[in-house]
Amino acid sequence: MNQFVIATHSELAEGYVKAINFFRSDLNNIHFINAYTVSQEFEKDFLNLIDSLDGNRIVLTDIANGSVNQVCTKHMQDRNYQLITGVNFPLVLELVFHDADLTTEDLQNAVSEAKEQMIYMNSFFTHQTAEDNGDDEDL
Repeated sequence: MNQFVIATHSELAEGYVKAINFFRSDLNNIHFINAYTVSQEFEKDFLNLIDSLDGNRIVLTDIANGSVNQVCTKHMQDRNYQLITGVNFPLVLELVFHDADLTTEDLQNAVSEAKEQMIYMNSFFTHQTAEDNGDDEDL
């Protein structure tokens, strides 16, 4: 079974879990750590959590060069888990609603698809409007 750990600075991780619960509240394989909020010992808290989980462990972090991800990167080989950083909500939803154990290929595909969800809507809207009006000019 997939076990997800969402670890972020401040309370973003908890926010992701609350938003997931809005769509589906019966999931019990999603765990979070709000780093540096209550405890200043993120590394200890993280290792305790990751070591308590069985199954296919997937860790999601917020910022690639941030301290949370640096700690998680440091331990991913010896603790044997998959790590994705720079998460967004479409990615989180795609992963947690996946029923089977996620493979490396599944994770890579989900990351690629999540990148496509980032759209600068002003340009997108302008481009769509031009196409709707038959304007072939590049925008």
